[in-house]
Amino acid sequence: MCVFFSTIMCACSTNSPTLNAKGLDDSPTLNAKALDGSLYVFDFITDKSFTYEQRAEQWSKMGYKGVALGLRKPHDIPRLKAYLATNEVKSGTFSIPVISLIMRMSADGSWNDVWKQSLKLTPTSDLWPIILNNRNLTKKKVVSLLKEMCIEAEKVGTDVVIYPHDGTFIESVEEAIPYIKKVDMPNLYLTMHLSHELRAGNGDRLLEVATKAAPYLKHASISGANKNIDPRAGKDWSGVIKPLDEGDFPLEKFIDALEKINFNSKMFLHTFGIKQPINQHLSRSYNKWKELVKP
Repeated sequence: MCVFFSTIMCACSTNSPTLNAKGLDDSPTLNAKALDGSLYVFDFITDKSFTYEQRAEQWSKMGYKGVALGLRKPHDIPRLKAYLATNEVKSGTFSIPVISLIMRMSADGSWNDVWKQSLKLTPTSDLWPIILNNRNLTKKKVVSLLKEMCIEAEKVGTDVVIYPHDGTFIESVEEAIPYIKKVDMPNLYLTMHLSHELRAGNGDRLLEVATKAAPYLKHASISGANKNIDPRAGKDWSGVIKPLDEGDFPLEKFIDALEKINFNSKMFLHTFGIKQPINQHLSRSYNKWKELVKP
């Protein structure tokens, strides 16, 4: 079971985002721009025998440019420190562009502040909050949290990027947009995840969704997936998160949608729950990715 996403799936860089100016015309561009061929990878590994130095070295050699690392509680901080200590990260050949954060509001209305530790340790990594459901949670409290995160992130020159996630308080790109407008901070964005948009029923309207997201979009994630999604899948993510060379959903539709809005941020390979030997499926997915984005 993964360390980070077991809570939800099993139960800030200063780079310019896609369209940095909020409120731009969000109609699809007539001059589609090919995606950058760079690919980053999620790390859900709990096997401590596979060291962080080995991960950074081996994945960098495969072609991956960096990793999305998840933090849930303070006891996860050593994982971040271990990555920061690797030769690849120190040399700049492998990076940690985002820190995924499980945000759970406690009974007294407070939030875990592991994100503040992340800002101190790696201020160039975007904060990627996933906001869990809570019967006492309100839109007003979410707006307050996001604003606080943005204010603190702005002090070190990084961004907060909402992570829409099926089964949480903000489940899709379209649900995230009103929060960005309400918070009204220049360093608040959102990410478009193919897996979660498929779970939201948006497989046939990816361009429409991407167009709406374009003024606020920073980062995206891709995974192999099936065309037919079981709406009762719940904790079983195998229908929407597979190696890129598996599943019958046409990944070109997702890539085409992003190209038409001139997406120019980072792409992450989603790997949650894949039970195959890690380096085998990562190698295959990288090769498939290069096929998908070749000129």
